[in-house]
Amino acid sequence: PVGFWLPTRLVFGLFRPRRKIPGMDFSGEVEALGKEVKSFTVGDRVFGTAGMRFGAHAEYLCLPEKAVFIEKPDEIDHDAAAAAIFGGQTAIHFLKKKARLEPGQKILVNGASGAVGTAAIQLAKYLGAEVTAVCSTGNIELVKSLGADKAIDYTRENVEASEETYDFVLDTVGNMPLSRCRGLLKEKGQLISIASGLFANLSAIWNK
Repeated sequence: PVGFWLPTRLVFGLFRPRRKIPGMDFSGEVEALGKEVKSFTVGDRVFGTAGMRFGAHAEYLCLPEKAVFIEKPDEIDHDAAAAAIFGGQTAIHFLKKKARLEPGQKILVNGASGAVGTAAIQLAKYLGAEVTAVCSTGNIELVKSLGADKAIDYTRENVEASEETYDFVLDTVGNMPLSRCRGLLKEKGQLISIASGLFANLSAIWNK
């Protein structure tokens, strides 16, 4: 986020990247094993994330056995597996671990056609929630195919004009600060803002 440029520079490199090879998420085949590795065999198809180690954009990547990766399902190819990691992990962290989304609750997903949004729709439906997705005209059918109960085309409708209220508003874009979506939240509703900057976060604290 723009608001965190200085902390980000301090962590990832003040004047140049600390890690020369970028990339966090990957999918591929196990080429070689250390002597003590027991969970995998050569030829296993796996996918996961290198995390802050980076290096996933290299042709080969060396990780410890207990790193965050598992065998890839045969039903999906390597491209789809690698693409699902960031969105899937983020959705699970915020909706299941933090929000503890429950059956029957209502959630509005802003930016529903992106990596986090598409994962959030599917996870929210799996958890039994009612999902309203906000996206552009060209992605309406996509979000509906993923399970969204309702879809709002932000190019034609004013999201804030909705008469419905929600237990959660998940903002994956960063353009729905608390001041804008307060009317969309139930009395004890919560805004989950993934892409907000420092100013928006501070503003949310002062406007509780």
